[in-house]
Amino acid sequence: MVRVYWDDADLIIEGHAKRETCAAVSAAVQTACLIADNLGFVEGDLTEPMEQRGGLAVIHTDRLDEDGDNIIMSLLMILKAQAEAWPGEIELYMI
Repeated sequence: MVRVYWDDADLIIEGHAKRETCAAVSAAVQTACLIADNLGFVEGDLTEPMEQRGGLAVIHTDRLDEDGDNIIMSLLMILKAQAEAWPGEIELYMI
């Protein structure tokens, strides 16, 4: 199961699921980070190093400007849609 935690400062994605679910989540997260970085919405490092085996990503959403916040809201909407498409594979927690 992929678990997504968000507390207004960090977006934490952890765990593993079926191959297509993990691939979809990974693609969404990487695309959002790339857009935020390429458009200059980030102050400092946006992410912690990814751990391949742990299935872990930490995005420091508090380092984004207002436009970057829109990217994270879009990412959360995508992850919510994925959770609905693959019930039991993705859980979202807003802390």
